[in-house]
Parts: sequence; C-alpha cells; structure tokens
Amino acid sequence: MIKKVIANFGSIRNILFIILSASLIMSPFFNCWFVFEKQSLSTENAILKNRIIVKDAEINDTKATLIELMNENQRLSIIISENDKQAPIIRLKDPSYKELEKFLEEDEISEQRYGIPRRVCINFAKNLRESAHQAGLNFSFIVLNVRDKEDGTEWGHALNGCYLDDGTFVFIEPQTDKTYRSLSEFLEENDLELINYVIIW
Repeated sequence: MIKKVIANFGSIRNILFIILSASLIMSPFFNCWFVFEKQSLSTENAILKNRIIVKDAEINDTKATLIELMNENQRLSIIISENDKQAPIIRLKDPSYKELEKFLEEDEISEQRYGIPRRVCINFAKNLRESAHQAGLNFSFIVLNVRDKEDGTEWGHALNGCYLDDGTFVFIEPQTDKTYRSLSEFLEENDLELINYVIIW
C-alpha cells in the first residue's frame, strides 16, 4: 500500500515537472503573443482616433457650409421679398365679347401656317393663350379627345376658351379665331363626337 502511494506520488511529481517545464518553454511565446496583440490593439485604436478626427473635421465643414447656405438663403429671401414689393401685380381679366373680337382680330397666331410637327393645334392653342395673357386676358387651354362620326377614328384636338365679363364661356378655335358659344356647336360643325376633354388655366 505504501509502495503504491509512493509510486503515485512519483507520477504526480513527474506530471508537475512536465507542466512546469512546458510553462517555462511556452512563456516566451505567450509573452510575444500578448505583446503582438497589444500592439495590434494600439494600432487599431490609433486608426479609430484618426477616423474620429477626420469625421469631426467633416462635421465642422458641413456645419460651416450649412451656416453659409442659411445666410445665403436669408439674403435671397430678402431680395425676393423686395422684388415682390416692387413687381407689378398682373391681373388677367374676363373680356367683353367686343374686347375678345378685337384681340382675335389684331392677334396674328391664326395667320401662321399649319405644319407637322412644330405647328399643330397644340402649338396654336398654346401660343394664343400666351398672347392673350400678355394682353391681360384670361384664356384657357383645352384638350379634346374626339371621335370622327364618319369613320370612327379617334384623335385629339386643342382649343382655347375664356369667360366673358357676363359670365358666359366661349370656345375658340385658335387656327381660325372662330368662337363657339358651346362645345357641342364646335363638335356638330366638324361632325365629331366628344370622348372627354380637360380645361387648363
């Protein structure tokens, strides 16, 4: 029994000796690893600090730019406000029928030649509306979708329109300056059926 204990004690002593020897051998390697890890963390920390410095500089630049833009916006707002005070207010009027006839007689839009694609009904209506606005008259732009009663083809057309000073609405064919008291009058004259239309002021 005593021999077995002594034998076991010898085995334990051998194991402890091996562990101690291994720790002495591996100690330099562990020290190197810790040093390397510490250097890596220090390098990473330095990189992060540099990034923070760069981001802080970018934030400061952005703040400075924002302040400049706000000052510029304030300056432009003052200029716009002053210009609004000085700019004349243009009020478009609803003409009398005589004023409408006089305008259409003097205006030269209808004398332009029709030509695809730059001078079609849309261009006539657009130009007449702009001309009327310059003359102080409130003209609208009207787009029609229509169907030919004879052959059933569908197509679009553009007219103008305006309210007269008596409250009635007049349709205007910009290519001829002819006026119509109703849309049905225009459609019947041209043998058309209305699909839909929109009025743009």
